[in-house]
Amino acid sequence: LQRTKMYGHNATTVLASTPTCASESGETIWDNFLQTDQRYYHIPCLECGKSNTVDFSDTSKFHVVFDSVKDEQGVTDVKIAMESARLKCPACGATFNDSQKHMMINDMRAKWIANNPNGYKGWFGYNAHTLLNSMVTMAEGVRLFLTSKDSTNQLQNFVNNYCSQPYIHTVDDAPSPIDLDNIQSEYRQGSIIKDALYFLGCDLQQLYIPTVVIAQEK
Repeated sequence: LQRTKMYGHNATTVLASTPTCASESGETIWDNFLQTDQRYYHIPCLECGKSNTVDFSDTSKFHVVFDSVKDEQGVTDVKIAMESARLKCPACGATFNDSQKHMMINDMRAKWIANNPNGYKGWFGYNAHTLLNSMVTMAEGVRLFLTSKDSTNQLQNFVNNYCSQPYIHTVDDAPSPIDLDNIQSEYRQGSIIKDALYFLGCDLQQLYIPTVVIAQEK
């Protein structure tokens, strides 16, 4: 960014990435997006005409719905869910298939709308959901969601890559590894503590993996 200063007001800087995790560090792509005018693509409903943005599960926006049929073990039938996937209007409740979704995206009324009037002047930010891609079906989104919802890593990948949103960790009671390092107790290095929360930190290098294990009693 420092090298663009010589171009003054004619300088153009582009930051493009998949969101990772929400933070307050100001260093992630999402932090930078929040400082822009935050533009989202609004599409019109083919039934009621009202426009809104697109999301996978947020019911206040155009969102994906599907039939959830479970077996005796409580496992959702992925095939039925995929075949029944459709986009639902939050205003009138009408549902649409992929072809109709594409029509809504390409409709002349569809447009990018800035959502943050307090963004830095000249900072334009665009958040594009995967559902806006005509090559991606809602059925594929349902499959990805159902196969990833029980795995933290896979769910984060779904939220980041498919939903274009930062992943927010929901483990509220887990202490920060940095805090743990600051409250070392009388336990000697190498001790095994029963009924404790363990944190493993690794840094993958070419020839070795330095590792630190810290723990806190529950």
